[in-house]
Amino acid sequence: PARHRRRAPGATMIDALRRHPGPLLALAFIVLQLLDVTSYPLFLYDEALLNEAGWQLISDGRFRSDIRSLHEGFETRYLWQPPALALSAALSYALFGLGIVQTRLPGILFGGLAIWALFQLVVEVSGRRGTALIAAALLFFWPPFVVTAKISRMDTGAILMLLIATIGVVRSEEHTSELQ
Repeated sequence: PARHRRRAPGATMIDALRRHPGPLLALAFIVLQLLDVTSYPLFLYDEALLNEAGWQLISDGRFRSDIRSLHEGFETRYLWQPPALALSAALSYALFGLGIVQTRLPGILFGGLAIWALFQLVVEVSGRRGTALIAAALLFFWPPFVVTAKISRMDTGAILMLLIATIGVVRSEEHTSELQ
């Protein structure tokens, strides 16, 4: 019977790649960036500035920023940027402690998810998985995107949210067209 046929070595992996290239490309991006997280050796001021409120939330229980405390009121109302990066940094610090990998983890995760979202968006718009794979691979290998993911800024999260919103708009338009 067909169910008892032996598969060639590696056939399962190839089948998985054919069925789920977007998520696998995203996972590969995350793994490769985590294995190479310290290749960008500088700890930029943005990393401290943008993630310090997350550390304060975990260590002190208050969502604030000592780094910017010289600006009157800034340390008590940390609303100058969307809180997703600092809150995701707080989650990373709560789970894994304070460190460079923990600080850069949210940006890398957002980067991998953005690759997956780009894949999905191109599939939604074109219906062509091959084209979607090429688009996602271009983002995967684009040096400025890789560096941005590694320096723990809010950029990869913003790209991810933009792609998710765009997917929502495309799906909404398709649904509206079906109703008319």
